[in-house]
Amino acid sequence: MVEKKFIFEIIFAIFLISLLLFVYTHYYLNSIKKEEKPELSKIQIVACYAAEKGNTCFTKLPELELVSPETCCKVLDVCCGIK
Repeated sequence: MVEKKFIFEIIFAIFLISLLLFVYTHYYLNSIKKEEKPELSKIQIVACYAAEKGNTCFTKLPELELVSPETCCKVLDVCCGIK
């Protein structure tokens, strides 16, 4: 009878440790900030690509105030050059 109680305690301890690891992992993964890319409208996308093609990412694009060169770089990987 003592052996059954000991085995039950071991199984219960393993269950508690597993539960604690699961909860810790869940909270840890949720605490990591996920970098979300902003969504761009069609006109913003066209503006990014046109500015990249015309080499006006840091001159005309900010004047239009439709989208920033940083956002174009982050979302579409264009206009990432040096100012």
